[in-house]
Amino acid sequence: SFRPSPVAIANPTVFERLVRGVFTRRRKTILNALGPVMSQVSHTTASGLLDRADIAADRRPATLDLPELAKLADGLSKPPRTP
Repeated sequence: SFRPSPVAIANPTVFERLVRGVFTRRRKTILNALGPVMSQVSHTTASGLLDRADIAADRRPATLDLPELAKLADGLSKPPRTP
């Protein structure tokens, strides 16, 4: 049987789209790899998403761990907080 995921994924569809999108561009920085994924989201920018997830824009997608990918997917799933 399968073990439960060690990380809560709020929206599995968005998570899958994010992971597929950034890993097809794994030699780019995460900021550049997010470009095509972000084109479907109008409420934020790639740099804004990375800032909220506390992920450096110059990292490569392959260096991200599961909790960091989940934070990015969650940021894509919900609109930003208003101050």
